[in-house]
Amino acid sequence: MHNSIKRQLKQFFTSNIEFTDTVSFRKIVMINSILVFLLIIFSFFTIFNFTFLNNPIIGILDILSALLAIATIIYLRKKKNIKQAALISTLILSLFLIFFTIQNQNNHFGIIWVIFFPIVAIIFNGKILGLFYSILFNILVFCLAYNGLGVWDEGNWNYQDLIRFTAATILMTYGMYMIESSNESADNEIERIRAHEKKILKTLQTQAVTDDLTKMYNRRYFNTVAPSVINTARRENKFITFFILDIDYFKKYNDYYGHQVGDEALKMVAHTLMKFIHRDNDFVFRLGGEEFAGLVLSQKEDDVKKWLSMLNQKIENLNIEHLETTLKKKILTVSCGVYTVKATAHINVELLYKIADDALYKAKESGRNKTEFVSS
Repeated sequence: MHNSIKRQLKQFFTSNIEFTDTVSFRKIVMINSILVFLLIIFSFFTIFNFTFLNNPIIGILDILSALLAIATIIYLRKKKNIKQAALISTLILSLFLIFFTIQNQNNHFGIIWVIFFPIVAIIFNGKILGLFYSILFNILVFCLAYNGLGVWDEGNWNYQDLIRFTAATILMTYGMYMIESSNESADNEIERIRAHEKKILKTLQTQAVTDDLTKMYNRRYFNTVAPSVINTARRENKFITFFILDIDYFKKYNDYYGHQVGDEALKMVAHTLMKFIHRDNDFVFRLGGEEFAGLVLSQKEDDVKKWLSMLNQKIENLNIEHLETTLKKKILTVSCGVYTVKATAHINVELLYKIADDALYKAKESGRNKTEFVSS
């Protein structure tokens, strides 16, 4: 019950709008809060002016202002346009205060209400636009107040009162501007920090699933995404192909050329794989050391076989010198084991890996620089 009330209050004061930044959230809550407050005030003074003061003109102004406040609340929920609602609310209050000031002529120091206008104007419209509206409004009120010298307050309104009122209004406007400026600066700083944190989090998430050297997906991500790919293939009634690729005699390559050159060779092989296998639903991974892997979905079994049979040639075309290889061509080559199967209920990651790994072993045993295909 308590949570339900809290949820309903939140929906009301946020006009059921979802926000991703604190600035807009704070503004919409303040707009709704002040609109509700104005509605209560206008309703109260409607009764007060009609019942106790017998002032129907001001009472009618209160009724119209209350109705306009209700209309603005409804408009905000319907259109969800914060800027327009803020402008309408500011205009309603300014018109009411101007007409009230003219009609009331500062009886019982009624002009005191106008000093609250900058609070609404600046909170609703921001420090720059709100200050502009406040200055225009204050200039108009000051002109009315100056013309009321010796007339308002049954003739008791004088220069001293005008100066005191002017000073209070300027201080209120300046103070509200500084408060809103501080709030906006704080909100912007919070958003900057959040954006920085999101960037760091994204970087960490990328690093967690990416191999630092080759920028390919790593084994951790393979363990995470492989079951999902299998489920997708099963759901879409597709073939799934898993291959394991190993660089031939890479330990000898590292020993002869050094690990730095070996790292460059790994990056070149990785780049070739990522460029060759790059469809949206395909994945390539560096499982560790000189071992790479890939997951490919297809409608037909033969399509993938023809495609992956070109992998060996793609690596050969890099023409990376490898004088320590026992193969006839003294260049870097790869061996590959490929398993293609229709995704069914019994297919899982362990089975794909075992059969592809066995195929890779056969490719090595039969002379390397080959791709061994297995299907079922």
